[in-house]
Amino acid sequence: MIQLEHHDLWRMMESVFLALLFICLNLTVLLAAQTQLIGSHQPIVALVGDDVLLPCHLEPAVSAAYETVVWSKAGLEPKYVHYHHDGRLLFEKQDPSYSLRTRLFMDELPHGNVSMQIFKVKLSDAGTYKCSLPAMKKEAEVELIVGTSKREVSCYWLIPTS
Repeated sequence: MIQLEHHDLWRMMESVFLALLFICLNLTVLLAAQTQLIGSHQPIVALVGDDVLLPCHLEPAVSAAYETVVWSKAGLEPKYVHYHHDGRLLFEKQDPSYSLRTRLFMDELPHGNVSMQIFKVKLSDAGTYKCSLPAMKKEAEVELIVGTSKREVSCYWLIPTS
């Protein structure tokens, strides 16, 4: 029967651990390279005062629970609509016009859903939003159209105007 010395056993366990770590890191890099961040191909249409969902998700569904999730819009200073890092919104990075009006769905992050909800939409919210996961180097865009009446946005909605 082979008897291993204590330090030999530790050395062997360390080698196995490093090999497993190497495999996991390579799989993570490979999976991240194949993952896409998907926004919306169609504009999202809302009326002033509505709550609206800007869709954005990872495909295939990979967890974003520990990722920094950034929503931005050109022309803002600071430029961030929502900056999610270490499990929370960083208010100091958020444009004040979106204060207390945005959220991510925390229970959906593990499923790759990084969609953002905007509450009480304003006319000034209209524009192109960028959803990004900086660590994964992934970006997607979502266009938001905001109107004051159903008639005004009826060309985007397939609903009757009367």
